[in-house]
Amino acid sequence: MQRSRLAKPEPNFGAHVFFKMPNSHGYAQLNFENSKIFNFNLSLEYTGKMKVPHFAGYIDEDRLETGQTFWVVNAKFKKPFNFNQKSGVDIFVGIYNLFDSYQRDLDKGLYRDSSYIYGPIRSRSFYTGFEYYF
Repeated sequence: MQRSRLAKPEPNFGAHVFFKMPNSHGYAQLNFENSKIFNFNLSLEYTGKMKVPHFAGYIDEDRLETGQTFWVVNAKFKKPFNFNQKSGVDIFVGIYNLFDSYQRDLDKGLYRDSSYIYGPIRSRSFYTGFEYYF
């Protein structure tokens, strides 16, 4: 939890808050590691509501919006294959943003406000890979 305020109001909207800066945010991670069986990682990112300037174009006039809350869940499963005491390969598969949390009120079209973006960086996406160590 945090609260940041400007000493003087911002000139366009008269607000004393920092834009695109939530008052509440957090991160949690759960790990299970067993090098003989598998490793599993689950993480949760929380971003609370925030004030976001939305300039005219797609909308009729400038206004200060309150952004939505986001919960982003990421997961990774890794299986180790050891060749000997010092070398091996880990094969992994994972997913970013499991529940596809995203900003639902994006502007569209030619007159959109390109700065009106405050949601998670990644949409739901899958990845895989390997790590070789020796």
